[in-house]
Amino acid sequence: MVDQKSIIMLLVLVLVSVSLILPVSAGTATQIAVNAGNGQSATAGTAVTTPPSVIVKDVDNAVVSDFVVTFVVASGGGSVTSATATTGADGVATVGSWTLGTTAGTNTLTVTNSSLSGSPVTFTATGTAGTATQIVKYAGDTQSATVGTAVSTLPSVMVKDANNNPVSGVSVTFTVTSGGGSATGASATTGTNGIATAGGWTLGTTAGTNILTVTSGSLSPVTFTATGTAATSAPTITSITPAYGYNTSAVSITALTGTGFASGASVVLAKSGQTNISATSLSITSTQITCTFDIVGKEAGLRNVIVTNTDGQSATLSNGFEIRNPTNGSISFGSSPAGASVFINATNKGTTPFTLSDLVPGSYFIRMQKSGYTDYTSQVVVNPGATTSVYPYLSPAAVQTTSTTVAPVLTTEPTAVKTVKKTTTKIPTPWPSATTTPASPVEPLLIIGAVGLGILILKKD
Repeated sequence: MVDQKSIIMLLVLVLVSVSLILPVSAGTATQIAVNAGNGQSATAGTAVTTPPSVIVKDVDNAVVSDFVVTFVVASGGGSVTSATATTGADGVATVGSWTLGTTAGTNTLTVTNSSLSGSPVTFTATGTAGTATQIVKYAGDTQSATVGTAVSTLPSVMVKDANNNPVSGVSVTFTVTSGGGSATGASATTGTNGIATAGGWTLGTTAGTNILTVTSGSLSPVTFTATGTAATSAPTITSITPAYGYNTSAVSITALTGTGFASGASVVLAKSGQTNISATSLSITSTQITCTFDIVGKEAGLRNVIVTNTDGQSATLSNGFEIRNPTNGSISFGSSPAGASVFINATNKGTTPFTLSDLVPGSYFIRMQKSGYTDYTSQVVVNPGATTSVYPYLSPAAVQTTSTTVAPVLTTEPTAVKTVKKTTTKIPTPWPSATTTPASPVEPLLIIGAVGLGILILKKD
């Protein structure tokens, strides 16, 4: 008969055997992590090789089966299949597939469950450019330049795949196909941005259209056009008005005159060792430029005026403009009519019109003189940093006439003559001569008068 002790031993053995045979159930899911498929790369618009998967475990790190998770595309575009998956006996849940977006770059996929530690789980993948399928113009088309010179912007192209992603490492060739001229750096390779740039493009010597063609294997070529313009003569500068300004404010140039100024030309004030002062607010014709120079705070002194056309040709007016400190002043002289001599404090300074600069502030006595006109005088005050204008109207001088004075004729009344008694002797009248002389008609009158006067005298006696 089997004793009680043996029965107990037998039951223990049976229970142990059953525990070894039956699986132990896992606990509640508490954590989630990446299992496989992270950090991949694939051509943009295609699926990654390894479908992403997660593993779910309980608090004792035992895998948990039959746990449902959802895979969601978080960035980069693209899509997934079988987004909702259930963990198997190994605790792993796998998405059906993950196709990346069509734009090259980073893509992300997430699995989120707020009750699990490690959530959200994020997978990353890099979408790369596909095979080159097209060449497109990037920069430097439809330019113009003087014949025989290089265009300012280097022609460049971008090579792309079917999804318009830039493709690197593609060789392209730049070839002049019309207009003459030449290209440098004709063979180029696209960089990481898919761009390839020519070394340079010099146009032909005949004015007109130039064409540069870019090819790469079997890809369709693209063409760049540029217009060669006739060469122009270099500009010249005659004068600048005003020719100076004070460094306390900007100065407006009302007339920079010359020849050959081209639209788009630049104007600067230049001095060795100093930064150029560029003109703003330019208005340009072929013979005149108006502009503004900001000379505030700039060093006083003479500067060259330089005009540079867009073709690189330039003209220089040496020491044409002066920047002044506002310590002294000036007087601008004019007159109507012009050509009057100007004296300041009795010193001849010039002939109108002209400007006398760098005068110490104060009062000056001026006189203007011009032949045929009355002198003009004035007291002029010169203020620091200011120009005083003097522009008088000169009055014609009065005309002096010379008159002839006739000396008066003094008329004297007859004065009574005291008669002196005289004894007269009658002279016998001579006998006529044998030769008769025709008598003058005056002589009888004289004789008669003399006889009459003698009779009067005798009566008074």
